[in-house]
Amino acid sequence: MTPRAPSTPSPWIRLLLAAAVLIVFAQTLGHDFVDWDDRALIYGNPNLNPPTLTGLARQWIPSDPNNDGMYDPIVYTLWWLLAHVARTAQPDLLGSTLNPAWFHAANLAVHLLTVLLVFEILQTLRLRPWPSAAGALLFAIHPLQVEPVAWATGMKDLLSGLFAMAAIWRYLLAPDSKCPKSNYAAATLFFILALLCKPSVVTIPFIAAALEVLILRRPWKQSALRLAPWLIFAAAAAFIATKIQSIQFLPDDAWYLRPLIAADALAFYLWKLICPLGLNFDYARTPTLLVTDPTHPLYWMWLIPLAVGGFILWLKRPYLSAAAWVFLLGLLPVLGFVPFIYQFYSTVADRYVYIPVLGAAIAAAWVVQQLSRRPALLACVAVLAILTSLAIAQTARWKNTRILFEYSEQANPDHFNPLHLDVLGRYFDRLSAGRADENLNAAIDCYTRSIQLDPLYPHVYDVLCDELIRAARFDEAIQVGKNLIAIQPRLTEQQREKPAVLEYRLGMLYFRAGHFPEALQQFKLSIQTDPTPDAQKMLQIARDRIAATAPSTRP
Repeated sequence: MTPRAPSTPSPWIRLLLAAAVLIVFAQTLGHDFVDWDDRALIYGNPNLNPPTLTGLARQWIPSDPNNDGMYDPIVYTLWWLLAHVARTAQPDLLGSTLNPAWFHAANLAVHLLTVLLVFEILQTLRLRPWPSAAGALLFAIHPLQVEPVAWATGMKDLLSGLFAMAAIWRYLLAPDSKCPKSNYAAATLFFILALLCKPSVVTIPFIAAALEVLILRRPWKQSALRLAPWLIFAAAAAFIATKIQSIQFLPDDAWYLRPLIAADALAFYLWKLICPLGLNFDYARTPTLLVTDPTHPLYWMWLIPLAVGGFILWLKRPYLSAAAWVFLLGLLPVLGFVPFIYQFYSTVADRYVYIPVLGAAIAAAWVVQQLSRRPALLACVAVLAILTSLAIAQTARWKNTRILFEYSEQANPDHFNPLHLDVLGRYFDRLSAGRADENLNAAIDCYTRSIQLDPLYPHVYDVLCDELIRAARFDEAIQVGKNLIAIQPRLTEQQREKPAVLEYRLGMLYFRAGHFPEALQQFKLSIQTDPTPDAQKMLQIARDRIAATAPSTRP
């Protein structure tokens, strides 16, 4: 039985959706960039600073180092255009010559357009206007949507989501429209643009097919024939992505664990969809952690998505079945069946749910459409109000690097990545601008805590020594230098420094602290293994200083 066609939506619904987006996300217009890819990909990206045609051309080359393991040239093209209008005369304290407000405004605009497209999709699926509005509101303000909207680099997920929604909408409209070929051509173009924003949208053809077959009840053979060309484009995008991201985070003999990791990720997303508390930009759910943590229930987490899927099948409701397929298919490329680069930090991330939340929107719209009693409708309003409050609070946490990283450490103290303390330390270091102030002390504290969390990260030792010298805390710098030498046997061969280099550096620390005899001893040790001109020069200077400070023996 074909669902009943909806009535004409009121223009007030679209205004309501726009208002909801602004209520939650307008605060981002006053947010800074954050040192979580924003520096590397936007305001520190040489292809955008300054924005030249040569720089733009390089972003269309898959092997360009500033693509950072991803091929998303459409996103960089938009950033390149924004860089022209966002340029500032003087760099800020972080060294950025781009005004972040322009990038956050672009994120806000793209998200708003996507929300309106979600509303149109729900209408095309023959849901009534106000239930469709409820579903679109869920998509608009769910706290899981905060990361891609509040994070400037989240444009990758937003823009790919916008084009993906446009492709789905025009595709579903095409057969019943006056110009089916034009709508299908537009849908195909939008899908190609989505792939050029983020290759993980390769499953959009299957999402479109699920909606078309399960809800609109069109023949599956017709759907397969119309979507076959899309699969060719998807395969090409997947091939490029695989070549760029040739990375492994599990031993080859542990391939059988990937389905368990994928099931764990899916269960995680289902829980966060229902209870979006404790959201974080890095959940530290790496494959290695899941496999090695004896307290993690990895081997039975698969029961949760299996039970949810079984329950939906038992209900035999086309809208709920389609919603489940949309959610699953949208997440499929990033569940961990195929390793991807972000698994260095975590298999799961809020931004990966941006398109899959369309499934939750469909389910919510269908549920609201079944409601008839006022208490049930009031409960729906209450849920949306709670989600709005949580999203507003979560958006505020993306204001700047300090607030975001300090919140992340509080939210996940047991598995907080020490690399983030390194990033936060460099953030404070830039704020100190070469001065010995409270920001420099904050940087030193971050580096110290990073070493405490991961003593085998030699880079932080070097940076901490430099910061302690800037703060004239020489004795502490000497101790850090000694600790760096002490951990060398525990490091990999690639991480180890030459003994002569370490001894020379420690000698320089002693020299800066005025401990010339100890410095002389370290320079001698350095010369024994590698008699460099610098070490020989400092050896003579240390001798001269010792002689100059020695007490006179004359009567």
